[in-house]
Amino acid sequence: MASLKKKLNLLYLTVVLLSCAWYINANTESLKAGFATLDFYWLIASVVLLPPIYIGLLLNFVSTQQAVEQPRRPLTWTQWFCGFIFGHVGRYVPGKVAMIFGRIHYFQRFGFSKKALTISTLYENLFLVIVSTMLAFPALAAALQSGKDVMHYVYAGVAFMVLALLFIGSPYFEKSFLLALKVLKMEAPENSLFLKKRQIFRILPYSVVVVAFTGTALFALVRCFTPLPWTVYNVSMVVSTYSLASAAGILALFAPSGIGVREGVAAYLLGGCLHLVNPAVLVVALVVFRIVLMAAEFLMLGLAWWLAGKANPVDPV
Repeated sequence: MASLKKKLNLLYLTVVLLSCAWYINANTESLKAGFATLDFYWLIASVVLLPPIYIGLLLNFVSTQQAVEQPRRPLTWTQWFCGFIFGHVGRYVPGKVAMIFGRIHYFQRFGFSKKALTISTLYENLFLVIVSTMLAFPALAAALQSGKDVMHYVYAGVAFMVLALLFIGSPYFEKSFLLALKVLKMEAPENSLFLKKRQIFRILPYSVVVVAFTGTALFALVRCFTPLPWTVYNVSMVVSTYSLASAAGILALFAPSGIGVREGVAAYLLGGCLHLVNPAVLVVALVVFRIVLMAAEFLMLGLAWWLAGKANPVDPV
């Protein structure tokens, strides 16, 4: 049994690695051009901004799972971290359902419910999409060059946030999840596993931290290739644009980790917002940013593999 699990783990990681290798190989020329003019001080600044992103993602997962799974499971932070990153890299498997399977594979030994893990993962991604879409409206206004109509987009963003929160606190949201469980051929839970409004508002700020720091880290990386002024407008445009790109990447289930979709949307919108930056430079920055995120995630994956193996050498994952 242990041998079979190891083989499945290796197959899972092989698919993830192949997906990342394909992306790097497809963008080799852009990477060569980018690294020739790279400002390493700003690259370091971008890397320094990465930890809050993954801490926010981890807290988003843990808080959501603890709210859904009752009674709570007494896990250490090391165990939470290992299970989080083992599932997180499943984004690089087309369909993204591997995120859920990765978590189920790791957490089942601790008595976690498959349904609770499925629901918490769907919640997490929905929170990120809601926050990302809300923060994307300013960039849409600037990219479309709407002039005096910019505030209309801001109001639309606030209205979207309010309507989204009303929806996820309504019975229709629970019905949507039950339909998703039926599509995944999983039985509906006997007791409600869905979050209350107060729980949602307590967890949602973690998504804001993730989206805000991701956009700021990207701005620092864009600054690696061009002397873009560090202004409130420029930073907010990069954060806002990459927010929408991130939401599109999450929703694009066919693309592993939103590869291609996220970069394409971001490059198009940033080209309309940051008129001082050459579009080719933006593409290079977005490709390098994806490589930086991949490197960070695989470092964490290696750490988690080592920590899990140290705790249980027979069945490390």
